[in-house]
Amino acid sequence: MTKQALLQSGSTTERDAALKKGVDALGRISRECKDPDVAAKADLESAGLFLETGAGPGVLLSAISTLDAIIGGPLSGDLKAEAMILKADIYRRVGRHDDLYPLYLDVIKRYPDVKHATDMAVSRIIDGALSGLSSTRERESRLRSIANENRDTHPILTVGALNRLGDLFFATDQWTLAKDAYGESLEVFPEKSIQTAAARMALAEIFYREERFRQALSLYETEIAERVSEDGIYQLAREGYIRKSAAAGEFMFRFGEIPAARKTYRELMDYDYSLVLAHRGYIRC
Repeated sequence: MTKQALLQSGSTTERDAALKKGVDALGRISRECKDPDVAAKADLESAGLFLETGAGPGVLLSAISTLDAIIGGPLSGDLKAEAMILKADIYRRVGRHDDLYPLYLDVIKRYPDVKHATDMAVSRIIDGALSGLSSTRERESRLRSIANENRDTHPILTVGALNRLGDLFFATDQWTLAKDAYGESLEVFPEKSIQTAAARMALAEIFYREERFRQALSLYETEIAERVSEDGIYQLAREGYIRKSAAAGEFMFRFGEIPAARKTYRELMDYDYSLVLAHRGYIRC
């Protein structure tokens, strides 16, 4: 049974039986597999199942010792970082909130190259900092504090706070302030990361809405150029570039800016000659 099927099991009895079956199978893999990384991955899956299916505090806390063994063992950074995130998530579930921040921060400090884990750690730290704050002013103040306090020591956390600040301004139609926040994010941490990709694509969306099409498309082009085609963010940036290019060409065409529209469709054809919408737009011009 897959994890998704387990989570969707009907009655509590059925779910408990399926959980036991799944955990037993993972336990056998952990005990019998000679590859330590595969065994650790099975242990991580077990802990994740307990967390996602709402296991009791006793069961969750018993999983901590398994996670500690992974964290302290001779395993890959990916597995250790994932174990630390899971451990912190369990602490949050059982109410040990004072233990969360040090663990998430440790992920950022020890495993900066494990991008998905550092991104989760950044998001969880910021979520925790904003918890209980209802007004926009309070949230803005807290985010600015996080950004300023971590600028020199943990810039990726500063970037996460600035992106969240940009999101806050964007949601309230304060586009100038949102652009400032996203732009500052890219200045603070120009390295390739999930956070910088988020800032670029959010900034591109604002430029597009402001009808500054060239600036918007340039941001997509930058993100595409920095990544391999198998990267999920590359695919998102590519889809955004194609969609926004076509929309920009359509906008220009409707307002009678035919040469500019033709040039936009031509550039889209140069990017990917197989795109039918680019050919249609070019022919219409």
